[in-house]
Amino acid sequence: MAEQISTQTTKPPTRKLRRRTVAIIAAAAIVLAGGITVSSVSAANAASAETARECAAAIKSDATATENVTTDVKAADELLLKVKSVDLPGGEGWKSRSYLSRPGADAVKAVPASAGVAAVAGTPARHSAAWLINDVIAARDTLAATKAATKCVDRTQAKRIATAAKTATADTAALATTSKVLLADFTTFQTEEHARVAAEVAAAKKAAEEAAAAAAAAAAAQAAAQAAAEEAARQAAARNSYSGGSSSGGGGYSGGSSSGGGGSSSSSGGGGGYHPPSGGGPIGGGGVGTPGQGNQCKTSNGMGGTTNC
Repeated sequence: MAEQISTQTTKPPTRKLRRRTVAIIAAAAIVLAGGITVSSVSAANAASAETARECAAAIKSDATATENVTTDVKAADELLLKVKSVDLPGGEGWKSRSYLSRPGADAVKAVPASAGVAAVAGTPARHSAAWLINDVIAARDTLAATKAATKCVDRTQAKRIATAAKTATADTAALATTSKVLLADFTTFQTEEHARVAAEVAAAKKAAEEAAAAAAAAAAAQAAAQAAAEEAARQAAARNSYSGGSSSGGGGYSGGSSSGGGGSSSSSGGGGGYHPPSGGGPIGGGGVGTPGQGNQCKTSNGMGGTTNC
């Protein structure tokens, strides 16, 4: 009986049981394979979505950076053209020296005022105009070839685009800074040049006014001298004319005539006295005798009066 039991327990499984086992294993394999396939598709979809997101963000940031580059490069070109101008602001039509010739300057330390010494304002060091211009040109040329990205297919490319956008943004900021420094220095230069030209114009105007005043004074002095000379000549001519008239009409009396004797005699000798005619007639013809005094002779006494001969 023991042999009978042993024989029954070691009896191999039936064919129907094997088929069931195989079916269960196959079904499990199908379920497992299906789960793996679904997971793979989901992961691929998620990766694709993330790639698309990163590419879109990178292209957007690059487009913004490129737009800023275009704006700042254009502004730099306009500034580089502006600093070549020698026209000064203010509307006077004044011209400055070339900005390119503006030298650099060392820093000046501020010095406070002291007894008898004025304070000195400190100024920072500055580069020459040529250095500042070249600095802007270099920054501008770095950005000149920048172009916006239009295609992105994977995350690696998205990272490259994002990095390029960050670099362009930093370079744009550097160009803006150098342009700002150049513009400030050029503005200072034009202010200094305007003050210099204004001082020169004022000095030239003052010199012209002084020269005109000196010329007017010289002309007035010459006119006065000429008038004085003409007046002196007129007075000399008047004196000469008066002297000539006196000489022609100022002769003295040289003789006389009697009204009754019919004769006359001329005076002679140094006394120039008057000798009345003989006969005792009255003195006439403007003589100096006194009526009733007979043949009395009168002559000059040398003192403005007369005396008897």
